Amino acid sequence: YDEAREGLGSRKTPDVFGAFPVDPHSHSPRHRGAQQPGMTGQAKEDILLRFGELGVEARDGRLRFEPRLLHRDEILDAPYRFACLAIGGVEETWELPAGSLAFTYCQVPVCYLLGDRPSIRLERADGGIEVVEGTELGREASADIAGRRGTYRRVTVTIPPAVLVAEPG
Repeated sequence: YDEAREGLGSRKTPDVFGAFPVDPHSHSPRHRGAQQPGMTGQAKEDILLRFGELGVEARDGRLRFEPRLLHRDEILDAPYRFACLAIGGVEETWELPAGSLAFTYCQVPVCYLLGDRPSIRLERADGGIEVVEGTELGREASADIAGRRGTYRRVTVTIPPAVLVAEPG
């Protein structure tokens, strides 16, 4: 997997690839002017692959977080501030501890945090906390996140280090 992934555009420099592989472009007809900004097919493939590496999957109406292709060296060893654009267009920051990695899914910030047992901690917008044992959310919570309903402010997924790929290659 790693060897195949290294051959894709986002892992190559522009001088090797021949262009910036994630440059936006337009899907507009020549006679109409710019109508719709888009991405190259390569950029779309890279985004889909990244979610595969992160182990985010929707199956039977349930979100799963099972990062089987994520490398251990991507988990940060020092605390850091994660900034993102949350639901409603609000810029948000999240102070994260060492041993974590963050991304967004449907504009909901998600933190992978190393720990002993897999679990999911959902921080509700109303201040409540829900904890799910394992790696899969129920249908209602999954629909709230995928539907960008604003029910959840943040998601912390605890993952055991053993599920991560030890070294690249």
